[in-house]
Amino acid sequence: MLYSQQQKWLHLLELMGTDHVRNSWQERKYKQIQERIYSIQQALQRIERLSFGECIECNQPISLQRLSRLPTAPRCFDCQQKHEQQLPAVSQLK
Repeated sequence: MLYSQQQKWLHLLELMGTDHVRNSWQERKYKQIQERIYSIQQALQRIERLSFGECIECNQPISLQRLSRLPTAPRCFDCQQKHEQQLPAVSQLK
């Protein structure tokens, strides 16, 4: 089947869009992996300093329930909520 020039360009644009989506997804996954590695490294440092399980904000113990769900948690639940409220909304970053 012969394609018109317009169909060729549309097909090319579709392919480029797919690559853009794929690259964007890969970048997000890479960033998530980097953030996870960083949080693990930070948790290991807290273990070495004998402060693992202690909130980095209020120095109170992090609940075992929280640590069992998120072993790398640097903050107790209350301090984490306060921390997240201080972060700019994702929509404001774009």
